Amino acid sequence: MVWKIFKDDIKSVFVNWAALIVIVGVLVLPSLYAWFNIESSWDPYSNTKGISIGIANNDRGAYLNGKHINLGEKVVQSLKKNHALGWQFTSEKDAKSRTENGEYYACIIIPSNFSSRMTSVLTDLPDKPVIQYYVNEKINAVAPKMTFKGASGIAEQVSREFERTASTILFSVFNDLGNELKRDLPIIQHVKQMVFWLEGELPHIQYAASIAEKDTVKARQMIYTVSAGLEELSQINLAGVNLNHAAADYLGTVKRAVDLIKPQFKESLKILSANSDGLSYKYGKMQDQSVSSEDKQEIIQSAESLTKAQSNQISALKNILEQLNSRSGGQNLSPFIIRLDSIISNYHNQAQLLVASKAGDANELKRLETQNGQLLFSLLSDFDKALSPEITIASRNAKIHADQLRKTIDEQLSAIPETQDLLRKSIKAAATSVKDIKQFQMQLPSIEQNIRNMANRIREFEKNNDVNQIIGLLINDVKKESDFFAQPVLLKEHKMFPIPNYGSAMTPFYTTLSLWVGGLLLVSILAVDTEVPGVKQYQLYAGRFMTFWILGLGQSLIVTTGNILFLHIYASDPWLFIWSGMIISSVFVLIVYTLVSLFGNIGKALSVILLVLQISGSGGTFPIQVTPMFFQKINPFLPFTYAIGLMREAVGGSVWRTVFLDCAILILIFFMFAAAGALLKRPLQKMGQSFKRKLKKSRLIEH
Repeated sequence: MVWKIFKDDIKSVFVNWAALIVIVGVLVLPSLYAWFNIESSWDPYSNTKGISIGIANNDRGAYLNGKHINLGEKVVQSLKKNHALGWQFTSEKDAKSRTENGEYYACIIIPSNFSSRMTSVLTDLPDKPVIQYYVNEKINAVAPKMTFKGASGIAEQVSREFERTASTILFSVFNDLGNELKRDLPIIQHVKQMVFWLEGELPHIQYAASIAEKDTVKARQMIYTVSAGLEELSQINLAGVNLNHAAADYLGTVKRAVDLIKPQFKESLKILSANSDGLSYKYGKMQDQSVSSEDKQEIIQSAESLTKAQSNQISALKNILEQLNSRSGGQNLSPFIIRLDSIISNYHNQAQLLVASKAGDANELKRLETQNGQLLFSLLSDFDKALSPEITIASRNAKIHADQLRKTIDEQLSAIPETQDLLRKSIKAAATSVKDIKQFQMQLPSIEQNIRNMANRIREFEKNNDVNQIIGLLINDVKKESDFFAQPVLLKEHKMFPIPNYGSAMTPFYTTLSLWVGGLLLVSILAVDTEVPGVKQYQLYAGRFMTFWILGLGQSLIVTTGNILFLHIYASDPWLFIWSGMIISSVFVLIVYTLVSLFGNIGKALSVILLVLQISGSGGTFPIQVTPMFFQKINPFLPFTYAIGLMREAVGGSVWRTVFLDCAILILIFFMFAAAGALLKRPLQKMGQSFKRKLKKSRLIEH
């Protein structure tokens, strides 16, 4: 009897052309619903250049270490090369007016004192710069989120540019010193060779002095041989004095560089500590049940951006301390580096929790940020009495090699005039008379001692230090090192299930939604119940369902194949995508058919209510974790949850354990509603007769 009902239905379709037209319309309409929605949202984030944002730069610039900089102009030049948003460069008055009128979605005003406030970090009264951001939120609900991301990117870019400029100055000082030492290295080597040569000639001088009385002429010749180097020693003495002055200038330059970096370091700690308080406040708002899901999502996005900025800034501070540690050859700054490592680790954990976007993790986020706040406060509290002195000590140790070299050269240079004077006196004595040679012999031990002391000091220095290595440490690529400190950490993205466009990513949701709408169209246009003499209620239920089921499969095939062939959506497994649509359509048609078969028009209303709940509670658009708690609670009980999940496996890439689980739950739902329809059809039919007759008498509502 079930099969007979089904055959009669199919026969009625093909023998009645009007019914055939309606059936074709019912089959095609759900696919149009899906296709129009998917096509309209195909790739919206690649077309954001149409989002107009006004930019007004009033910055007058400032001087940093004698160099004029204009950070506002740098921002403008950078934005002119950036086509992610529709930047419109204009005056402040025009930007505000167009934003108010709706021509611009937002505008950004860079104040006239922007650069001067930015460089005030190097003064005793630092003053944070403020970029004014105006947004017209009534134009569109999504556009303000896009424009705010652009404004946040500008602030981050400015901070990175300033860090690059400050670090460039510091490394330029070290680089200039290294180049000076490299330029004067031949003079240093010449001084060393001359001292060693004099040391090697001492035995000859001693021998000449011992036989001077017997062979005055030979003694004079030997002394003249030694004195021949007097003129060259004078030249070396002059070059050494110049080198000594260069080394003294270097020591002063290093001191100025350290004085430049300490106040900046302390101000960075203050900013980081203030930002930490801001993060703690955001995490507190995430725990507040009165805050809407959209506001929480915005808080999470803001926290992600701020956490990343905090981590990058702390990494830059840590690298500065590590550089000072390595250059000084000590470990005085290691305790402070360990504290910064702990903070970076906490921010890494926070970033992972924020990506997961679990509402229950707000307590853990706040705990981690409380630890960071305490660590930053301790660093700031210890700065003047502990960290600042240690930085000074580290910089002093970094200069120790250059200072040793300067000291050694200074000692050598101080001995050269004395040696020259002694040799001149000896020459004069030898030239005057043989008796004066005895005076030279008395002075010779002092000359010998001075020369040997100089040679020993040079050997000791070369044993513990390498001038070329010191020069190598000082001479670096200033641009590369400043770029490193401006952005010490890079983020490399790995897509586990890549989907090339937003339209394909939204296909599971819109396809699932269209299949439910298709079921509603079927029960709205086709008759669910009909009078067939001699047929039991469960037979009528099953026979008519076969007709609805076949039509639902037709709707599914048109939607899924059309998505692939007409829209060219990306599907990792096209066949699984088509089969998933058929399974989902079967379940949805049965649910809607059963509700209407049991409850009539009330069943249609129940189907619509269930549709509304599933649109909000299935996690098809926003992650379910950002929705209110009510929708999170009902999510596991909604058919859409598993239907969309099954479609996503076919589109993005299959994890077969998830595929089987979603299929099993959908099949379980199918059999639950099938059993309910077969068992409750007859009892509810008798109970609902009086209710239907009452509704019919109203002449307003069909039964």
